[in-house]
Amino acid sequence: MKISAVINTLNEEKNIKRAIESIKWVDEILVCDMHSSDKTAEVAKKLGAKVLSYKKVDYVEPARNFAISKASNEWIFILDADEEVPASLADKILEIVKKNPKQITLVTLGPLTNVAKAILKDPETMRQIKEMVIMGGAIKVPGNKNRVAEYNIFVDPEAADVVFKFEVKKSIV
Repeated sequence: MKISAVINTLNEEKNIKRAIESIKWVDEILVCDMHSSDKTAEVAKKLGAKVLSYKKVDYVEPARNFAISKASNEWIFILDADEEVPASLADKILEIVKKNPKQITLVTLGPLTNVAKAILKDPETMRQIKEMVIMGGAIKVPGNKNRVAEYNIFVDPEAADVVFKFEVKKSIV
């Protein structure tokens, strides 16, 4: 499975290097720049990212969707330019699962960001999880973040999407 990463930017010269370096494990990095006036695009190109341009708009979704449409791979990892992916927790999850195949019940009590990172980084190892129990249930009741959303899903919906689509036994509570 190959993974493309999408980062949308507007004047993120100070942040883009850290963001890109944290996702060097993906197969393709797309930076969709909305005509930055700083050196964001130049820095991203030097770091090996494919840089796309999109007109400046008031919100990121049209540019993000454009970049996603240009991705070469089926799996898309979305990262904001001011974020980074710390390898430590995803690596620790993978290490524990490798040492205990089909024995680990992974109970998530917060956002699914690091579980998604582990899935994207090493899906074969993550398939060795016995079961996932996900605290994210606001399916038939009001959410705790807003009228329809539960916080652990709301805060990182892209990670939740990766986890929910991943083929392993899951329970949502």
